[in-house]
Amino acid sequence: MIVNIISNVKGGGAETLVREIHSIYCDNNIESRCIYFEGDAADLKPGEVVLGVNPRNPLNIFIIRKILKRLSFCSDSKVVVHAHLTWPFVYVVMASLGVNNLRLIYTEHKTTNKRRKFTLLRWVERLFYARYDRVICISQGVYDSL
Repeated sequence: MIVNIISNVKGGGAETLVREIHSIYCDNNIESRCIYFEGDAADLKPGEVVLGVNPRNPLNIFIIRKILKRLSFCSDSKVVVHAHLTWPFVYVVMASLGVNNLRLIYTEHKTTNKRRKFTLLRWVERLFYARYDRVICISQGVYDSL
């Protein structure tokens, strides 16, 4: 099972990418889910859910944790959790602590990141990146920046 987590249903390239790969997974009989923090529930496809919570709200950690625990308990194989953008990046790491049967993947979409300007935040960010099994960069520019 693959679970994509992103801030909003609609938006720019990252949101479009998530919806497209979810559709491709479903077309190829791969069990897939999408979790959005906010968005219009009327726009959802099967396997997608909107939490209805502001992306910056730390309550998302506990909501995601509950969902991931349930999914990992129900799955015989590893659950791949694919986070996109800043708030899912942070919340997935915190929500997954102590939950077995998860594999974490993060896609970096931005070439610039304000957190990297501050030494302390740069070190904290490294700790978060270290929790991911794979980090995917969407371009060479993003890779060079990271």
